[in-house]
Amino acid sequence: MLLSIRTFLIYLLLFLYSTYGFTYQQDKFNLPTGYFYCSEIIWNSKNQNLELYGDNIIINFRDNKFKGKGVATFLENEKTIIFNGQLLKKDKKINVKGYKCSIHQISKETLLKNYKIHAIQDGIEIKYEDSILKNDLNDSIKIKGRFIWKNELIKGYPKKIIITSTTNSKTHFVKEIDSLGTFESKLPYGKYNITLLQNYHWMGENYIRIDDNKFPKELIVDKKIASEIKFPLDTIGWPKQLEQKGFLETSQKLDFQKVDDFILKRMQFFEIPGTSISIIKDNKIVYTQNYGVTNIETQNPVSSKTLFEAGSITKLIFAFAVMRLYERGVIDIDKPLYEYFPSNEIEDERYKLLTARHVLSHQSGMANWPKKNENGKFKLLFDPGTKYNYSGKAYEYLKEVIEFITSKNMAIILQEEVLSPLQITDMYFEKNDIINQYGANGHKNYEPSPIFMTQRPMVSYSLQTTSEALAEFAIALMQKKGLTKKTYNEMFKIHSERTDGTNWGLGVRIEKTELGYSFGHSGSTSRGFISNLVFYENGMGYSILTNNQMGGWLAMNLLNEYLITGKK
Repeated sequence: MLLSIRTFLIYLLLFLYSTYGFTYQQDKFNLPTGYFYCSEIIWNSKNQNLELYGDNIIINFRDNKFKGKGVATFLENEKTIIFNGQLLKKDKKINVKGYKCSIHQISKETLLKNYKIHAIQDGIEIKYEDSILKNDLNDSIKIKGRFIWKNELIKGYPKKIIITSTTNSKTHFVKEIDSLGTFESKLPYGKYNITLLQNYHWMGENYIRIDDNKFPKELIVDKKIASEIKFPLDTIGWPKQLEQKGFLETSQKLDFQKVDDFILKRMQFFEIPGTSISIIKDNKIVYTQNYGVTNIETQNPVSSKTLFEAGSITKLIFAFAVMRLYERGVIDIDKPLYEYFPSNEIEDERYKLLTARHVLSHQSGMANWPKKNENGKFKLLFDPGTKYNYSGKAYEYLKEVIEFITSKNMAIILQEEVLSPLQITDMYFEKNDIINQYGANGHKNYEPSPIFMTQRPMVSYSLQTTSEALAEFAIALMQKKGLTKKTYNEMFKIHSERTDGTNWGLGVRIEKTELGYSFGHSGSTSRGFISNLVFYENGMGYSILTNNQMGGWLAMNLLNEYLITGKK
């Protein structure tokens, strides 16, 4: 089915820019590329550069990463590792059979001699075990496939396919689909399943959901195989249309089973692994629910303790803290920031006009994340205070100013100015054991991303939280807690406007609707999280967190229309 998304395109561009597919390394002997599986790892004393991201070990070389997924713990100042219960010390082998690895340098002699691949770089030796190499490499054939849309009006094709052996799932390849819908691969004889890497397709501004019930397709590779194999592509129609009136206004006694049905159907349609929502009515939480899994590989269910990355919603939390400091005279939001703390990155005299008000309302003149010159500096796009341009970098500069003024770490400031006075828990801004235990994995093209661990708070994006905690924060703002009425009026006043009709206060998105003004913030991260926080003057609202790049469809317009405004 084709669906226009003109009103949604601007938002999508914020997170689709970071979308990428699987990345595989191809060796110099043109072996099949794709996932290969580790046999064992030796940690040599020459390599001390190890990092822990939740349930992932990433062993970093100069330009390469070997990644084994499993439970890992660092001991003795990161010089000893326990991986899935096995002690990994210097020069000791550890069994990681079945974990995904990548091919790097190998020797032809090793390949032909014992059908195992050895990679040695910077003190790490990894032995790869790949059963497909046990076949005679000459006992294979080059195949060509072609995808054909049932609906001839659809242009373009999905990006990649996955070829998996039916007799050994570890034999696993990913192939590009070209602009004509064809792909080629040299495969040993055997039976394979052909599946699409992603079950959706973009045609300009149109989102097309591919019918995945038609996959996987079995493919038998032998001497009788056709010179070209055709694979038909069909589509799935859009879920049931929305009602004219929002769910929260339909009756006094709400049937939340309908909400569950709405969420689950769209999670399936947009292939979102995990979601958490909290619904607000009459300035209180009336429903909280968690759906799906935190990681498509581990299949761990989302629970009330699961933490999602909230992305740019962090900016709204930080803005509240800034307004608390402003109210007590710690910072003047109209005083040039350089008078407090000069920036050593901005090579532009106009930045001396920049104030906290400009930063919070996205009128700083900075690009979102500016490109620096060879001296590590950047220039402004325009004079501060003259027009709108969203900027995360500006928020980080304001953070540095406030940390300098207060002589406190931002984690302490956020605790003292936001979490403690509003009595909110389950909000975390930097690396800790709770994130490691309860953090969800984001997903990009069906591949789980490592759990994000930052060493210090990043006020433009590092919040990890639950939907209930976000809803509690929204209710505090709706009830005007923690700030005076005068300060709230200043924060919730329109200071700048975007070309799509969205307005900005100080850290808060403001939109005029038929139900009155709505407030909030959305968020997306490069690891595949999409979130949204919305609350209205009439006491309604919601928070939603998703762990897939397609979660924006559900989190933004669709859920807002279903719960509150009705179909527009």
